[in-house]
Amino acid sequence: MSQEWLCIIPDKPDSLRQRQETRPKHLQSIEKSIKGGILEFGGAILDGVDGNPTGSVVTVRATTKEDLVAFLTTDPYSEQDVWDLSKAQFHPFKTAVRVAKELK
Repeated sequence: MSQEWLCIIPDKPDSLRQRQETRPKHLQSIEKSIKGGILEFGGAILDGVDGNPTGSVVTVRATTKEDLVAFLTTDPYSEQDVWDLSKAQFHPFKTAVRVAKELK
């Protein structure tokens, strides 16, 4: 049975430009995961200075932590060296409240 996981994934240093260039492909790639119930929530972590993204927070359904990491490595942000999965935090999680918002 799958478990919901809270993932806090920092970006690699100096990856803002690469993130911006990769974002359209990232958004396109997650549509299937959203419809399939794998990716349940996601968004960018913003810096406190000028609002630029510095990482991501997502909730993902996966059976094991290994399955979770395998899933995240297929994301364009991983493939294009934006996310630093070696510094990511993964926590078993149970959502209490979730309000849907349109993908932007």
